[in-house]
Amino acid sequence: MNNSHSTILIIDDDPMIRLATVRLLSAQGYTVDQAADGLTGIQRALEYRPQLILLDVDLPDINGMEVCRQLKAHRAMDETFIVMISNSVTDSDSQARGIELGADSYIARPIPNRELLARVQALFRIHAAETAVRIKVEQQSVLVELAQLALAGVEVEELFTTAVTRSTHALHVECSCILRLLPDNATLVMAAGAGWSNSMIGQSIMVDAEMAEKMAGLLATPPLVMDRETIEAHFTLPEMLLKKVGDHRFTILQGEQGPYGLLGVHAIDVCEFSTDDARFMQALTSLLSLAIMRKQAEENVQYVAMHDGLTGLYNRSYFNEEFRRLEGGRQYPISIIMIDVDGLKRMNDVHGHAAGDRLLQIVSAILHGVFRAEDVVARIGGDEFAVLLPNTDQASVAAKIQQIHDIIASEQFDLPDRYPVSISIGYATAGQATELPQTMQIADAMMYQEKAEHHRVMDFNR
Repeated sequence: MNNSHSTILIIDDDPMIRLATVRLLSAQGYTVDQAADGLTGIQRALEYRPQLILLDVDLPDINGMEVCRQLKAHRAMDETFIVMISNSVTDSDSQARGIELGADSYIARPIPNRELLARVQALFRIHAAETAVRIKVEQQSVLVELAQLALAGVEVEELFTTAVTRSTHALHVECSCILRLLPDNATLVMAAGAGWSNSMIGQSIMVDAEMAEKMAGLLATPPLVMDRETIEAHFTLPEMLLKKVGDHRFTILQGEQGPYGLLGVHAIDVCEFSTDDARFMQALTSLLSLAIMRKQAEENVQYVAMHDGLTGLYNRSYFNEEFRRLEGGRQYPISIIMIDVDGLKRMNDVHGHAAGDRLLQIVSAILHGVFRAEDVVARIGGDEFAVLLPNTDQASVAAKIQQIHDIIASEQFDLPDRYPVSISIGYATAGQATELPQTMQIADAMMYQEKAEHHRVMDFNR
């Protein structure tokens, strides 16, 4: 039996008895502390929280009964066994009183060394079994809580925060974290953490560019719990994650398209993770992975509902929704740009629809690069695009249009027969809500007028 992590406190006023007991127990590998009176014993017990206290009933300041009562009044002592020891055979009433005050056992001196060791070992076996059951119940309650939150539809970020906080306590470690792998496959971001400084949450961590490939190779069902040796064999973790960490375990969180990131738990000292701990991490990882995949699936559905499949820009439905929202808002002046891609039909007829799709993608990439994140750039028809620009006056929208023309004029695009990119543009600005519908009509009419002019030029050139 390995007693290296078994801690015992002896509270006894007899120095010879303390010395003999310390020597006996230390020789068996126990970590032993001592106190010569009740008040000192209470102080040391609350400070070090030993697993077992050997408590003399007769002490010089306060008796052992009172020491037992005070200690058991503290929740911190719930997991500590107390053995009360009397210098003589006591009556059953005294023994009963000790048990009622919370003592786990009551024995009388003299105690043969062999009997004392047997009692201590038996109590530690009971302590270990009770601790394992308590931890397992705690871990199961954490999983139930997180499952309920996931079913209730809480945001993944909130689920992450709860998961790292609860798992730190359930696994009795100092730190835990969730690291999200960004699409570049070379950056991890601490999405949630417990036990770290607040400044680390959201911080980017550059890693080996091959990490995503390595993580994908380690994806398993149930999730693989990687110990320190496995981690070091596959990954080079950043120093910031290893600082003041003596031991750690990692699992890989899975998303819809592959690895999402890592769940890590960290202990300051080297510690033993039990089979139940590993199963808890596996269950926690599976639960979080399901929540991640569900969230990503919802985001994908929402993305498809809002975006054009070919260009990645917003679609007509979203454009109309934003038009109605902005119409009743306070972001005036609002400008509208209407755009038509010239010659798309001819491109499709002569070079095929793949070439026509490429033309549309080139135009959409130009528009995406020119406009701001708050602007609504949408493909609203086969060859038509529209842009809503809140807080944009006439001069600003004219400058944006000139920027588009400059890009088209200065770049050579990857199109068959060096097919020229040509677009027709109309624009107008609304100063207030009542003007917005008419503004769109003006921009549309202007665009069609320019398109007609482009057709006349193309017909003339033929």
